[in-house]
Order: sequence, then structure tokens, then C-alpha cells
Amino acid sequence: MPSSSSSKSYKIAVLLCDTPIPAVLASQGDYGAIFATLFRNSLKAAGDPNVQFEVDAYDVRNDQEYPKDVDQYDAVLLTGSAASAYENLEWINKLVDYVRFLAKEKPQIRLIGQYRICILYSPGSDRTT
Repeated sequence: MPSSSSSKSYKIAVLLCDTPIPAVLASQGDYGAIFATLFRNSLKAAGDPNVQFEVDAYDVRNDQEYPKDVDQYDAVLLTGSAASAYENLEWINKLVDYVRFLAKEKPQIRLIGQYRICILYSPGSDRTT
């Protein structure tokens, strides 16, 4: 974490792998909004006004939308999903390929969440295990 004398902004891409239940969606928004709020609240709790989070959300499940320039991000967060990482669905297969790409080609970008996909489907792993 940067010292309090310098300002630092972290950019995080949130890959939306599902939609919250209707009551949560109505009161708190989608997972992109929920994580943006969590990051802001964590900064308030830490008491460091010189650190900021910028969050961009991408709907990988419904729109199969991904960052066009992933190099601008410090981290990529994958939200949870009711779907299984083992399901042979187009959006999951594309997500698995994207995680493999990030792990192999962009190791400087931190992967957060969906540990089953991040671990099982990283370079060198066998999806059938």
C-alpha cells in the first residue's frame, strides 16, 4: 500500500458472472456496484484519503463483455455465480480462456475471486481434473 504522502488509484475490472437476487439488486445494485461500495468503505475504515479505487464492471455472463485494454487494470475480480465452473457453457468456457490468458500473459494483473476457475484452469492445469 502506498505511503500516506502520495496519492494512489487502483483500477479494478469486475467480471460479473451472475446477478444478485432481486431484493439485493433493487437495494444495492449489481455486483459491480456492490464491490465498488465495499472498496470505498474499506478505504474509509483504513483512514487513508490518498488511496482510491476505480471499478469498471463487465457482464461476462449475459453480454460476454471483457475489458478491451486489460493492461490499465491492477486487478481483475471475478464475482461468484450460481453456475458451476465445470459446466460446459459458452460464457464459462470463454471466461476460462480469459483467466488462462491473464495468468499466462498478464501475470502483473492480480486475479481475485472464483478460485475454482483461477486455480483449476490456470496454465498447465487439466480441466478434467
